[in-house]
This record gives sequence, structure tokens and C-alpha cells, in this order.
Amino acid sequence: MKATLLIVAVFLATALASREQFEQFKTKYNKQYRSVMEEEYRFRVFEQSIRRAEGRNTPESLARFGVTKFSDLTPQEFKAKYLMKPLSLESLKPAPIWDFEHPVENTKALPKTFDWSTKGVVSPVKNQEQCGSCWAFSATECIESVYAIKKKAKSAPVLGPQQIVDCDTSGQDEGCNGGYPYGAFEYIMSAGGQETESAYPYTAQDGTCQFNAADIAAKIVNWQYVTQSSSETAMQQYVYSTSPISVCVDAADVWQDYNGGVVTSSSGCGNTLDHAVQVTGWLVQNNTNVWNVRNSWGADWGEQGYIWLQMGSDVCGVADLVTAPTE
Repeated sequence: MKATLLIVAVFLATALASREQFEQFKTKYNKQYRSVMEEEYRFRVFEQSIRRAEGRNTPESLARFGVTKFSDLTPQEFKAKYLMKPLSLESLKPAPIWDFEHPVENTKALPKTFDWSTKGVVSPVKNQEQCGSCWAFSATECIESVYAIKKKAKSAPVLGPQQIVDCDTSGQDEGCNGGYPYGAFEYIMSAGGQETESAYPYTAQDGTCQFNAADIAAKIVNWQYVTQSSSETAMQQYVYSTSPISVCVDAADVWQDYNGGVVTSSSGCGNTLDHAVQVTGWLVQNNTNVWNVRNSWGADWGEQGYIWLQMGSDVCGVADLVTAPTE
């Protein structure tokens, strides 16, 4: 009888704790639901998310998983709202592959840490919201950085990815349904440039093209693959010598629960490319060399809007589709 009462007490305490967590979650992320029934459903999903995240926090894990702004979504809902349909590596457009003239022959000669985000050429973290427009954000962020580096500007221009979402509707690019960062580069080249965010505000939905050439704030002349052999050495040398880069990753599983720390090769992250982000540099965390990867889910996610991926093991497919614009 005592054993039964103890089990019931533990169950009630756990249920109460998760209910309290849910209330804190709603307050922190300003969550509102249309009905009591929907709120109860979201609470049940939230409980499942907590259990899933706790299961990821193994003693060996260098990453921290827990409550995020996406914890009231099922994995299927998260994928549908925030990711894009998987990209095909079998139908990539042909383009030049970066051929550096003065490579750092020995990667040991590279600094232990290097990051463009500390040099004033990376704009503040953006938020794509519930639209699979990550490809347009990744491209925009790289155009901002490349333009700032080329012009030796004190800060990066804040450009408008909505222009790409609305106006780049050809080929494999489909607005909130996803696309290829290099397709965005090609569109910006054909349009003659990109407007600022203030001139072309973000709406988080597909719209009619309202491009105005008079408001162009930045231009690029071409784009290239940084590597087509999943070479993280080439990626590191390019970032160090040239600029941040656009990468595509698998974010369908691990990223929903990510709080911080290093996602390693043992995390379970796959290589189905369904999200596009920006690599700004690298650093050392927990005695591990990691890519500093800028996401587009707001600064209230992950490491102030960034995620750290272990270098050298193609974690989450980070080295499989790597491109950069040239100014």
C-alpha cells in the first residue's frame, strides 16, 4: 500500500512540475491558444517534448536539450512550419568550385577561433517565423556579410529576404515551401541587387513581388560552391580567407529541442538537408572544435540564435551543400 501511494505521489509531483513548466513556457514565449481543448492538447505535446529532450541529455552529450519555443509542436508540425522540403543533391546547378590561390596549407596554422560575427560584418539574428524561407535568409545573410567585407563597412546592411521569397519564383525556389540558397543568389544577380529590410519588410508568407530597383542597397556578381566533396578543411579556409558561407543542414530532429552546447556526431542528427543557415566562423567548446552556425529562428533560440556543430564529422550534413556569393 505504501509503495502504491509513493508511486501515485511521484506521478502527481511530476505532472504538477510539467504543468508549472508549461505555464512558464506560455509566459516566456507569449503562447495563446484558441480554446481550452487546444491548450490541453498543446500541454500533452509539451509533455512529450520534455520527455524527448530529457532522453537526449545523456551523460555523453555535449549539447543541452530542453524546452524551446517549439516545444508545443509535434515533430511533424515543427517540420511543416519551420523547415523546407528536403533538397536534392542529385540535381544541383553547375557552378565554379572555389579555387583558392593562397591556401593555408597546414590547418594547424589557422587560429583556434575565428568568427566574422565579432568583426561587424554579420547582421543581428533574424527570425523567419512560420515560413520555410530559411534558404532566402541564408542567402541574404551571406550577401550582407560579403557586401560589408568588400566595402570595408563598419556594419553589415540589413537586407530584406522577403524580396527573394516574393520575387524568386522560378526553377526550384518556392518561397515558404523552400528553395536553394544559390537560386536566391542567381535571382539577386538577375534583379540587379537586393533592397533593405526597411524598404521590403518581412511578412513570413508568400506575396506578390514588389521589387523596386531604386531601393537596391547591395549587389553581388556571382556565386560559387565552397566545396562539392564535403571538405570541412576547404570550408574553414574559405571562411578564414574570404567570408561567412551558406550551408544546408538536417534540422528535422535534434534542432527542435536544442538549448545550447555542442551537437556532435553521436547526437543522431542526420543528413537530409531541410534547412539553410550561415556559418560565421569556428571556436572551441568543451575541448571540441565547433562551427558557429547562425540560425534564423530568433535570438531566443539556442546559443543566442546560434548552434554549435562539431567540426570534422559532417554533423547534420553541414558540409554537403556549401555555397557563397561573390561581390
